[in-house]
Amino acid sequence: MKRCVCIFFSMMALILVLSFSLPPAGAYEFTRAKGIRLPTLSQEAFTAQFSNNPDIRTTDQGIIALAQELYLPQGKRHLLGKPAKDEDGCREYQVGVLFASLQNPTISDATRAEVESIILAAVPALPKTYTNGHFKIFYTDNDADPNNNVTLDAVKSLASNLNTYWKTYSTKFKTPQHYIDGATQMVDIKVYDLGDGLYGETSSFWNYINLNSKQVVNNACKRKTTPAHELWHRVQYAFGYVSGTPNMKWIVEATASWSQAFTNRGVRDYMGRMNEGLNVPDLALIEGRSYNACHLWIYLERRCTYLAIKKVWSTYETNGKDAKAALDTVVNDRLGIGFDKFIVEWSKTNYIKDLGGAGVYSYVENKKTKTSCDVVYGPLVLVPRTSVDIDSTSLYTDAGNVSSYGADYYEFNLDTTDQDLNNLQITVDGAGVNSSFVDISSSLKKKITDGTNTKEVYLTTFKPGKLSRVGVIVGGGSAGVDYTIEAKVCANLDITGTWDDVYGYVYNLTLEGKKVSGTVDTGGCGVWNVRGTYTMSPSKLNFTATNPNYQNGNDGCTLWFKYRTALATCDSIEGTWRNYSGYSGSFTMWKRPEGEAVSRAVMAGCAEGHITTGPCAEGSQGITPTSVKE
Repeated sequence: MKRCVCIFFSMMALILVLSFSLPPAGAYEFTRAKGIRLPTLSQEAFTAQFSNNPDIRTTDQGIIALAQELYLPQGKRHLLGKPAKDEDGCREYQVGVLFASLQNPTISDATRAEVESIILAAVPALPKTYTNGHFKIFYTDNDADPNNNVTLDAVKSLASNLNTYWKTYSTKFKTPQHYIDGATQMVDIKVYDLGDGLYGETSSFWNYINLNSKQVVNNACKRKTTPAHELWHRVQYAFGYVSGTPNMKWIVEATASWSQAFTNRGVRDYMGRMNEGLNVPDLALIEGRSYNACHLWIYLERRCTYLAIKKVWSTYETNGKDAKAALDTVVNDRLGIGFDKFIVEWSKTNYIKDLGGAGVYSYVENKKTKTSCDVVYGPLVLVPRTSVDIDSTSLYTDAGNVSSYGADYYEFNLDTTDQDLNNLQITVDGAGVNSSFVDISSSLKKKITDGTNTKEVYLTTFKPGKLSRVGVIVGGGSAGVDYTIEAKVCANLDITGTWDDVYGYVYNLTLEGKKVSGTVDTGGCGVWNVRGTYTMSPSKLNFTATNPNYQNGNDGCTLWFKYRTALATCDSIEGTWRNYSGYSGSFTMWKRPEGEAVSRAVMAGCAEGHITTGPCAEGSQGITPTSVKE
């Protein structure tokens, strides 16, 4: 009986060993370039996963050509003086495209074997190994090409760093994708000269990471941050991301760059990625960004802690692999705003971060300058902006286009010595555009106003010399937009004077300080008294008109009505009203220029009997601010 049990467990152990060593059904395993295993998908599965990626190669010849571009033979690369193809520190996506292309069932095994030979020719002999914790490191210290050589001390330091990141990621996020060696979760590391500028690479189809011997392992600072970056990719694989998936670099490479900050905040080389992104604000986020979306994830962590980034990836794992929807879920849960509004907030932050009183619209990295690894980091760069000087006679117009979830920035610099400059009206117009306005005194943020319309008119008023700049952020929304922008100074922006409204009422108003007083001739209900207030920045007129001859409504006239401003422009005031009798509606008022006898309401087509469309529609319904209920 005991012997049978022993035989049984021996057979089980053999089965377990074989299960880790044999390729799964429908897989192609590279037998010479160890550590690469490719599922060979059905045509339907391949089409579903990769058909929307225009970079995928669909022919044997195209795949071989891509492999030759990515993997130059040892020696030849240095002879030609050529860097690695399409690299920018890490080429997770590029090699992902190659190995995703190889999963096409129409591609021959001969092509897969040829690609394997191309990869082998690019790797020098790595006769030495060092194993520590979860990592087995392959390296050389005696290659004919000195750029491939590293010391054992450097390798030990690398292993120590990697095991620290493994513990951090496994504890706080998810265990990186790995293979099993005995009972140990392992990742292989291959160390050799990858070519100038290519620091590292890995793939969801590999069980290893390549690291540059010359620029990473032999550099004490890059030996910290690049392994953190590459190992983070293997955390992404554990969350279900597959290399070669299109339109993912804005989260894949950008959160890998963020991981450098999370693990090595003091090294600060991730700030280079932040500055790259800040320098190109009008770039489509999902289709166009990569490492240079790093500052988006730095900002998310600043607003919601690193747990928000973990939640984005865990949501991605379970929501059908939709990264945008995952971020939308997280910012809705944690901030009460959706994806689009979070991008608007982030776009504002990229401008406001440089102002005093920025508050939540800021980055810690912008607050101090620090030297790390002989490189000076901080403060962050200013976002590019169109700068326009404004005086009391100025008129500025422009037209532009902004990309999906991108932003354009304008800065209107006010002449603080111009005593006639006390207002500025800015109009941003474009279907789907979003806009925000920032009033600035010296270098202090005074007020932020978010537009709510696709045509937004923003009027800010101020005492001459008290406001120095107005910043404008124009966002492209989800689709990108064409837009126009206009900035002008209102010539007659003064409450004091004669006003007309859509109901044919004529107002004579006087402003003293913030207090408004005067009369309104309502026509059939006579002349009423007006009392209210006017505030600047933004311009708002709110008042109550009171009937001095109120007769309990018997004459068809109510006791009072109130006007509340929703939008003020150089030429008009729009808003809502309500009255004592319970009626409510909307209004438009126009100021009558001095010496002008004809009512602006009449000029706008609001003469009696013709008030049926546009701003006059309210007055055509029979209900007016003076009406009483029957």
